[in-house]
Formats: sequence, structure tokens, C-alpha cells
Amino acid sequence: MKSHCCERMALVCTLDCDQHESIYDCPDVTIACLDCFDEYGIIIRDGGQAKISIDYCPLEKTS
Repeated sequence: MKSHCCERMALVCTLDCDQHESIYDCPDVTIACLDCFDEYGIIIRDGGQAKISIDYCPLEKTS
């Protein structure tokens, strides 16, 4: 992904946790940014690396 849809998504996708090796282990990370597939996904906390792909920004404010 060359750029994110908004500043908040860019911040979420660059979150760096010093307590967990994987974003799937860190409870503070809720969105996975997969550059290799050019997609975003909401992490499912099932003990693995499951996620639900999303097409629209969940952080963008709507009016």
C-alpha cells in the first residue's frame, strides 16, 4: 500500500508493540494492513491469524 485512506489508519497500521512479537498477539492492534495483498482486515481473536477483509475505512468519520 503506497498510502492509507486516512491519517488514523496510517497510525493504526504503524503501531509498534514492544510486548508482543505479532500483531495477532497484541490486544491493542485491531486492524491488519496486508501490503502483499493491498488490503486491510479486522483481526479475529481466535488464537490464530484470522481476519475479516474490509473494503471501507472503519475509522473514517461519517456524517
